[in-house]
Amino acid sequence: MSHANNALGKPLTGWRLQIYTVIFEADTRAGRWFDQALIDVRILRLLRVFRVFKLTAYVSEYQALGHALRASMRKIMVFLTAALMIVLVMGTLAVPTGIVTAEKTYTRRSPVTTRTCQECLTEGHMPDANFCRHCGARLPVYARDTNAP
Repeated sequence: MSHANNALGKPLTGWRLQIYTVIFEADTRAGRWFDQALIDVRILRLLRVFRVFKLTAYVSEYQALGHALRASMRKIMVFLTAALMIVLVMGTLAVPTGIVTAEKTYTRRSPVTTRTCQECLTEGHMPDANFCRHCGARLPVYARDTNAP
């Protein structure tokens, strides 16, 4: 056997290996019996939870709630359809409007310049910047175009 199997908890030899094989690896009568016993234990645990939390007292209320939901299924579906339509309309109108507004705001705030740092060749500095936003080197004086409208 390899060390990897042992690291996963698989025994190397002896009766523990036989039990491990029956429980986890083999499709034998004993393995099926173990699986059935495990299911029985889980069912008993679930019943114990019902008893401890006294959930049986609420079964009739659960049934009434289920009947009410089934009776109003049509109204619920109409509401969910309307809500979905509202979300789709808002997404169709609001999201593109927000994108356009953000783009207009961004373009107003930062004018496009061709100012280039002589040290690192980074472009697009603000007209009033004195130093490069990338490397910190001093920028040349910004010259405005006198022919621009």
